[in-house]
Amino acid sequence: RQGALAISADAATADPADFVASRWVFTGNVVLRNAGTEVRCATADLSFRDNVLQLAVLRGTPAEFSQPRANARLPTEGRANQLDYDPVAGRIRLQGNARLADGTNEITGERIDYDLRREVVSAGAGTGGPVRMRIVPQTGKTPPAEPAP
Repeated sequence: RQGALAISADAATADPADFVASRWVFTGNVVLRNAGTEVRCATADLSFRDNVLQLAVLRGTPAEFSQPRANARLPTEGRANQLDYDPVAGRIRLQGNARLADGTNEITGERIDYDLRREVVSAGAGTGGPVRMRIVPQTGKTPPAEPAP
């Protein structure tokens, strides 16, 4: 645990064993929590500079993350073979069989970039196929009236 950052895993190694300028590798049942974002994965490779987490490369089959959304009941959730989490910039990149969902709508593709602060997404296709979106209309809202002929 360091500030808002908490990590649990089956094993950890560090080079060097401080947070000034180091690389930590966590393996087995990794759970990382930072500023409301929670990640679960098989391995986590974390880089620190000046006692601040700069980048976390998280791998699993899949690696998964969840983050509460402002003014929303359900969190944003994502999964991919690899998550590149940049807490300084407030961004996460999902790569390989990527999926991002808000509890209702979802987007899938080979690569998805998600801005954790602004809740903005961009996605790209790859060898796995095109970007796909599933949008579910909200219930209980009256559809717009058809224009008069």
